[in-house]
Amino acid sequence: MSPSTWRKLIMADRQLVDELYGRFKIPVIVAPMFLISSPELVIAAARAGIMGAIPAPNARTIEELALWLPRIASETAAMGGDGMWAINMADFAYMGTRFISTPESMVSDDNRSMLVRARMEDIVTTAAVTGVPSNWIRESLDAAGFTPEMIEVKKKIDFSNLHGDTKAWKTIWGAGHGVGSTRRIQCVADIVDELAEEACILAAKPLPFMSISQI
Repeated sequence: MSPSTWRKLIMADRQLVDELYGRFKIPVIVAPMFLISSPELVIAAARAGIMGAIPAPNARTIEELALWLPRIASETAAMGGDGMWAINMADFAYMGTRFISTPESMVSDDNRSMLVRARMEDIVTTAAVTGVPSNWIRESLDAAGFTPEMIEVKKKIDFSNLHGDTKAWKTIWGAGHGVGSTRRIQCVADIVDELAEEACILAAKPLPFMSISQI
C-alpha cells in the first residue's frame, strides 16, 4: 500500500474518531469480556453514551449469535445514527473491570458481590487456570480449591469446553487493574455518569508541575 493511500486511510479514521467524540458522553469503550459481555451490556453502553463490545464466543451457538447481532444493530440504530465502532483505540479509554458487576453483564450475583469486595491485593496472576498468565480474584481461586502450590504450577493452554460448569470465567473469576474502583453494583448508565463527572473534575485541575531537578 502506498504512503498516499495510508495517509488517506488515517485521515478517514481521524474524521470518524472526531465524529465519535461528538457523539460520546465520554470517550470510553467497554472491553469485550469473555462470559461477561452481553447484548444488554452493549446496548446499555450505547444508550449511556459510550461504546460497547462483545466477543462472539459468548454466544453458545452460531444461531444464538445470529440473533444477537441484529438485535444489537436495531436497538443501537434506533438511538440515531450508525452503530459506533472503534477506529483508533488510542483515542479512547478501554475499560473492562468497572463494568463486570453491572446488572447488564452475564456474570452471577456472587461474582458481582465478590468484585465489590475485592481490592488490588486480592488479584493473583497465574497460568495455573488456563495455561495463560491471567489475573484472577483470590477468593474465587480459594473457592475452587486452588492451593498456593497449585497456583505456581504451569499447565498446558486449554480453552476447550469454554462453557463448562467448572471453568475459568465461569466459576473462577478474573478482574483487572480497575478492581478497587467497583465499590457497589451500578448499572452502566450510572457508571458512565460517574466517570463523566470524575473526568470533568480532573480536567479542571491544573497539571502537576515538575522542575528538571525533580525528574
